[in-house]
Amino acid sequence: MRRILVTLLLSTATSTGYASDDPTESMNAERDALILKIAEGKDTAASVRRFAEMVRARDKIVATSAAALAQKRVADDAERKERTERRETEQAYRKTADYEVATRCTLSPDPAHPLPSTEGRYRADWGKVTRKEKARLPPKNALDDGEEVQMYEVAGAAGKVQFRGEKFTTRNSVFEASVGDLVLVCTSGSDTTHGVPAGWGPRILGSGFAARLAEPPLVVKKARWNAIHVTDNAFFWAVRRVEWKFPDETFLLASLQVDKDAGNGRWEIGTNNRAESFLIEVPPSLKHANLLKSGKQLWFVLGHHRFDRALKKLVLVAEDIEERYIHEK
Repeated sequence: MRRILVTLLLSTATSTGYASDDPTESMNAERDALILKIAEGKDTAASVRRFAEMVRARDKIVATSAAALAQKRVADDAERKERTERRETEQAYRKTADYEVATRCTLSPDPAHPLPSTEGRYRADWGKVTRKEKARLPPKNALDDGEEVQMYEVAGAAGKVQFRGEKFTTRNSVFEASVGDLVLVCTSGSDTTHGVPAGWGPRILGSGFAARLAEPPLVVKKARWNAIHVTDNAFFWAVRRVEWKFPDETFLLASLQVDKDAGNGRWEIGTNNRAESFLIEVPPSLKHANLLKSGKQLWFVLGHHRFDRALKKLVLVAEDIEERYIHEK
């Protein structure tokens, strides 16, 4: 019986690996002395009790006992599962027009009168396709017939626009629509006279992306906040500089990835590849508060900012939460 006990104790004691990797190296001298006592049959009961105490103490620092190792395996499996689910959620989100708009385009409730933005992204407009035709680009030389392209005309709220469908694709899919379809067009507004097919123009949009919509972007229904659409970069610099550059009464609209539950109705949001973070306070009665989950990408209308001295954090209050702002057709 004693031989079996000693074998188990030695196995437990030597499971820590090399001393240089041992976070409880200070315990080793007493541990080895106890093992020797047990092996020699000296003060066996007291030595076993003390050894058990040391195992429990070490378990709190690094898993040592079989039970602690099993518990660690369960925790590691859960962490791997969460990472996998988070990665799959991110990959699925990157295939949506929501992702395109959140990262590359600025929304305004009224595209004809866009809200101010200093982030230099495309601006969003939407309207119905009023014209769709195959056309040919001007020939490159005397032996060229001209490339065939798909041309679109969209009657946006800010005005009529024309563009080549092949150039206005998203990262996920080629743009395709029919006359009468409601379409989102994100563009810098710059156009060109170069490569305009006969019967079109005189100018067409040179760059941007487009997507079919089931309804106008949700920003229209949220117009009461008149929220300025920003990326997490705005929060990154606010945190880094401890400076808020927007008027106090301003609301901001942003698509943000929830990092973790910070307790007391607060959620931590990492910015700019998690280099900085801030907190969002979510009133318990807020609609869609149940969507909050680590790794989830959500749209927030945020306001009432403060730099909290006790928390050492920028804190904003959530006025509105939605999972999607762009409902594709």
